[in-house]
Amino acid sequence: MNQMILLAALASLVGAFPAPARVGEVQTREGKYHEGQVRFTREGLVVINASLDSVTPVGLTNLAQVIFQTNDAFYGLKAADESVETLPEIWQEADIGKVTLAGSTRHIGGVFTVRSSGLDIGGENDSFHYVYKAVTGNTEIVCRVVSVQHTDPLAKAGLMVRDGLAEYSRQVSVGLTAGRGGFFQTRERESTRANVTMYRENYAPQWIKLHREGSQFTGFQSKNGRQWTMVERVTVPMNEKVFVGLAVVSAREFALNWTTIDKVREAPSLLNVDFLPQVELVSGSMLSGRIDSINDQEVNFYGFYRSVTVPTRAVSRIFFQWLPVEMADKVRGGRTGVLLGDGDFFDGEFKAVDKNKLTISSVLFGLRAFEMNNGLMAAVLRRGAPVRPVFEVRTIDGSIWLATSLALDRDELMLEESALGRVRIPSYELAEIRRR
Repeated sequence: MNQMILLAALASLVGAFPAPARVGEVQTREGKYHEGQVRFTREGLVVINASLDSVTPVGLTNLAQVIFQTNDAFYGLKAADESVETLPEIWQEADIGKVTLAGSTRHIGGVFTVRSSGLDIGGENDSFHYVYKAVTGNTEIVCRVVSVQHTDPLAKAGLMVRDGLAEYSRQVSVGLTAGRGGFFQTRERESTRANVTMYRENYAPQWIKLHREGSQFTGFQSKNGRQWTMVERVTVPMNEKVFVGLAVVSAREFALNWTTIDKVREAPSLLNVDFLPQVELVSGSMLSGRIDSINDQEVNFYGFYRSVTVPTRAVSRIFFQWLPVEMADKVRGGRTGVLLGDGDFFDGEFKAVDKNKLTISSVLFGLRAFEMNNGLMAAVLRRGAPVRPVFEVRTIDGSIWLATSLALDRDELMLEESALGRVRIPSYELAEIRRR
């Protein structure tokens, strides 16, 4: 078949205004496979393979599966090129208090190597090296402590928020020691000894997080940066403007401690970049996306799903982190409430999600708010009632749509979803279509 005949055949199948094509592989119910440019028509799919001079129509009744090629890099997070050894913009460093040997920091490829002498950050006056930036208002900082050099068993490395740069300033810190486990400590008043709690089981490498909301400070720890456990929560009055950053202590006067820290992020509230929240409908469909808010009427997503209305009454469960197998049973069966990272389940009626907080109404505790990005694993709104779908449609953001029927247009897929009715998905968002 020559090129002119191929184009004529294509025009007769897709009409005068052909829709955009996607590269993919189509499997029919007869067991045949066709690779090439996949286009939608109202009658079904057309697979065009120019190298074979073939144009193959596949009707919906004969469709078993379609897998589209996707550009994952476009939808992922691209790391910045940080090949220089200077500190990132806005960050500063200083020795706080009296130190015998001056500290310093090397930063390359997102990795901080902090060298510090200093004796302690738990006495009446601090003595350590600080990599910090000034922040006004609420803040959250996270990092992974890769290693703490064993200059002393009580050598410390971690995250700190402090009221000022004086050696006696109020401060809250969470971190790890070289040989005595993890720690959480606070200095509630200037020039007083800090209150310290030790956690013997916590050692590097480990993720840590420190969150400030007003006068309330909360420390978290994690083995993988996805599933977080609260370490401690305290109330310490501080100024609106504070200093937040990385603190390293040698605990020996004439020895520089070399500590390695990476994955550092700071913002008023940090998203979990390793997991996209999943909203499970009562039908069993699973929608992935960043949640802006949920009220008594509908779920509002950032980005892709602004054009799709998801009523709150259609939601069964919401997952905010990867759910370990041992916790899965706690969110089955329709028991309403929220599951926390430490395994506790709070019974209650779902009320809303707003400003990164989920609120439930509990018979025992009244209204309770939980940070979406800190320790909240999942929420159960109501019991699900899964259907037996005919098709399963996956989109490039990880969503799974269970459809009772499909229809095709030139640039979109229309599916019937039992909880939402008709849903339109642009062809460029499709990753896979599969008959169940």
